[in-house]
Amino acid sequence: MFNLNVPSGQQEMDYITNPKKWSTFLSSNGYQKITCIGHGSFGDVYAVSSLDSGVDLAVKRMVSRNNITEDNTWLAESQALLKLDHENIVQLKEILITPKMACLVLELAPYGNLELLTERLDKRFDVSFVITAFQQTVSAVKCCHDNDIAHCDINPSNILVFSHHLVKLADFGLSFRCRDVSSGKEILCTDYLGHDSYIAPEVIKRQPFSAKPADIWSLGCLLFFMIAGKHPAKNTNSNELRACINEWMLAISTSDDSSKVSLSYLCHTDPELRPLISEVILMQPPRSEKSFRPRGSSISKTE
Repeated sequence: MFNLNVPSGQQEMDYITNPKKWSTFLSSNGYQKITCIGHGSFGDVYAVSSLDSGVDLAVKRMVSRNNITEDNTWLAESQALLKLDHENIVQLKEILITPKMACLVLELAPYGNLELLTERLDKRFDVSFVITAFQQTVSAVKCCHDNDIAHCDINPSNILVFSHHLVKLADFGLSFRCRDVSSGKEILCTDYLGHDSYIAPEVIKRQPFSAKPADIWSLGCLLFFMIAGKHPAKNTNSNELRACINEWMLAISTSDDSSKVSLSYLCHTDPELRPLISEVILMQPPRSEKSFRPRGSSISKTE
């Protein structure tokens, strides 16, 4: 799993700044660089091919000014991925480490993330995909919460699309362990980061908050995105989110719908009134597709 490299200081900087030297670093560790597929505040992501198996994978490169083993983002992501084993959480294959750089070798999603897919499809999702993708994301978050880990950055760019029937939760750089192992007591989160359109109202207040209910709010915003084809506006009124979700539920529900929890409560302003992740239930995909176009959006069934 771990592959420790100890290059000289200059050689390590070349790996980071020189594309040719970066390719050499990857090849020396068994991977051929294909292309850069993403840039983020916490690192760059490259598509690579395994020289042994020929399988395409992703390498997330994270760089620190100091020793990488002291970097909180790298520690949070690596520890979460090493602990969590779930079919809807991206799988960690290998970790390459130098003193100032860590590379996470991960599964490669053929269709990118949910946000990019929405742009390519001109904001069109069919109902069955929305239900399947949301259910699978809920299942992944349940695995996190069952292990007392809050993701803290649930948004469309962190939902990877592997097929029409499979999505996986990724990017655990902001994840937070929300219970003290020795005492069993909850730990309140004091990191107020995340995508502006998906962070809960209590996070915006910049006061210590319970991280699991904040994830539930983000799930509600994610469902809104998949329904409406657009991000919620920053500081969106909770009533707007809940009305959109309720309208969608009403449009696609059937008389034998088995949902027991109103999904609109995902976006309740009071975190104590949001459901637990174990209580979030969705209906089964409809027997026949129903298209749904909420007011002011541009959703239609995927061709």
